[in-house]
Amino acid sequence: MPYSDRTITLTKVGCVVVANAYITLTGSFKSAGNVAVNEKIPEGFRPADGANAVLHGSDNGGDATFYLVVSPDGSMRLNGTGNVGRFIGVSGCWITVWNRS
Repeated sequence: MPYSDRTITLTKVGCVVVANAYITLTGSFKSAGNVAVNEKIPEGFRPADGANAVLHGSDNGGDATFYLVVSPDGSMRLNGTGNVGRFIGVSGCWITVWNRS
């Protein structure tokens, strides 16, 4: 997870992926607008071709709210604001390619 020392938990049931995390931000970002991050969603969990997914993150005080747009190639782009030290809940779900193996 960008700006955190923790990861996002990804669970796949059939062709549906559910993502969730409870993190502490290790850095701050203000009004980020479509900023590429280094982390990627692994193959097998990426959105189906032709679709993007959204992960939403927020705290309970309104000091941090952001979202990550996930592309079918696994890359992510960050939008919003976050402040170091804030506890954040992150969640999202999307359709991926069906794989019976």
